[in-house]
Amino acid sequence: MILAVFGDVHGALDAMYWCVRRFEEKHRVRVVGVLQVGDMGVFPDLARLDQATWKRAKEDPTELGAADYVSGKKRATPHVVCPGKPRGLRLPHA
Repeated sequence: MILAVFGDVHGALDAMYWCVRRFEEKHRVRVVGVLQVGDMGVFPDLARLDQATWKRAKEDPTELGAADYVSGKKRATPHVVCPGKPRGLRLPHA
């Protein structure tokens, strides 16, 4: 069983899951889940964004990349989060 671990992705879930898929292809294995530690950058309610995230999102829209996963528009490998600084983090309970 392979579990991928990432830290401080700051909303760049597309890049994180690209890395998972690339690892699976390269090593011909299946990653069963992702443990993401530290700052994740999930702000499903944009009204709750902090200033630092707004600033970064203007320069790099992937800062808000988690929104498609939280809303269910995109599906991904099962994912567990150990949050860092939980500014604005409000995830629905599974």
